[in-house]
Amino acid sequence: MDSLITHDGVAHLAYHISGLDDVVNRYSVQDFELLNPEFEDFLSHVSTYLPDKTPIVLELTGASLTKEEQSRVDNAVWNHFLLDLSENKLKIKRALRRTIWYIFCTLVSTFLVYLASVYHFSDGMTMILYLPIWYFGYRVLTYPILDCIPIWKENRILKQLAVLYLKFSPDGPGELTASECEAAKKTYQQYYSNAEADTRHGKMIQNYLMEGNTVDLEAHVSSMEDIIRPSSIHGFEYLTGSLLYYLSQAEKFIRKNTPVKFTISGASFTEEEQSSIRRALNNHATVMENDLRSQLSTTRKKIVIFAFFLALSVLCLSAFGPSVNVALHEMIVIFLWFFGDYLIEFVLIDYTDLSRSLRSIQSLRNLQVTFKK
Repeated sequence: MDSLITHDGVAHLAYHISGLDDVVNRYSVQDFELLNPEFEDFLSHVSTYLPDKTPIVLELTGASLTKEEQSRVDNAVWNHFLLDLSENKLKIKRALRRTIWYIFCTLVSTFLVYLASVYHFSDGMTMILYLPIWYFGYRVLTYPILDCIPIWKENRILKQLAVLYLKFSPDGPGELTASECEAAKKTYQQYYSNAEADTRHGKMIQNYLMEGNTVDLEAHVSSMEDIIRPSSIHGFEYLTGSLLYYLSQAEKFIRKNTPVKFTISGASFTEEEQSSIRRALNNHATVMENDLRSQLSTTRKKIVIFAFFLALSVLCLSAFGPSVNVALHEMIVIFLWFFGDYLIEFVLIDYTDLSRSLRSIQSLRNLQVTFKK
């Protein structure tokens, strides 16, 4: 189904389709195009083999698409990767802020340890002050390598895929012509360096990524079975897996404190069916919110438990100095460092990330659902 060939400095991919739905998510409507899950998996798979800084030609074979359908495919590819680029851009900003924060905390902790040596603090207090030096100093050295570099690498791959050149060949894959290679290189050179700001495609992208705007999502369906699982019962309706995937992609549009309108088009529903759909959407948001709240509650309990054992370790360290029992003293130091390291991790990483996710999900709680034929 897929191939990766480098020809005249251009990476050539081929993908066999039987129709538009093999590329564009079947729930998508005009200007709201997103990728089909299988096609997205294909692109994610081949992205690991792409040559660095190389233009890409993606050849779609097996189906004859109209000009309008080709335009929708182009929009879907661009929308998908622009969303991922936007999301990755936020990751990069958070990574840079976190790195600066680690450096600042390392310097402050070093100064506090210096004060402890000048004013002869107790062993327990001195060890407490050494904890942030070890934690933040270690991450100053490792975070740029283990976390930031993979994010930058992912950003480069996403930009390559966002500016790929599409070729439609109903009769099967063939050799790239010189003009096609030049067109791919021109597209790459023109848009790669500033892919996030490109406004060639996707009207929704130009509006939705502006914080504060109302997000107008739309899904095209043909029947009730496209929305609610057939196994659902009244009062306990749940969304189909396909629609859940579509919403998971569409949710990338949502920013904090942004109103969301969700339009369901393509089929006519009775008042009872509309109520069932609203319940299913509400159940989806409730399940996600409850899951995040459960994780937050668990994290809070961990913070309390580890804070208690950290305080206990400090008290024991003060009571059992090295002059009393060296082995016991060293064991207490190990426990102190263990609980202190995890406590900082829970507070700075887990709790803050979960709180951020919960805030973004809460926009779905007030989802405004409308229906049109």
